[in-house]
Amino acid sequence: MEGHTSYIRALFFTTDGKFLVSGSYDGRIKWWDTNTWTEVRSIAGSSPIRSTRWIEPVPGGKYLASISDERRLRVFQLSNGRLHKLMGTSADTRKTTLYSLAAHFKGDL
Repeated sequence: MEGHTSYIRALFFTTDGKFLVSGSYDGRIKWWDTNTWTEVRSIAGSSPIRSTRWIEPVPGGKYLASISDERRLRVFQLSNGRLHKLMGTSADTRKTTLYSLAAHFKGDL
């Protein structure tokens, strides 16, 4: 499997087992078909110069959350990769870094 241009930071399988989702320091989040191991979708988890630090599936199977070096949390629709929610501030206004995230077991937080 080739496609990322930097280190892969996080991986998870979708609940149906059809896809492996990867997040990389190249700022991309990619979906891989587990039957053919080919890339089926790629989205920018963060700006191209910022790395995706972590991705996490949200219980319920509808969303995935990602954090990046630009100190933002993004929630994407797992089915199509569209941005659902953006939270946080730019790296220029904060001095801290987000390193991990977790989703509430009910899938609403």
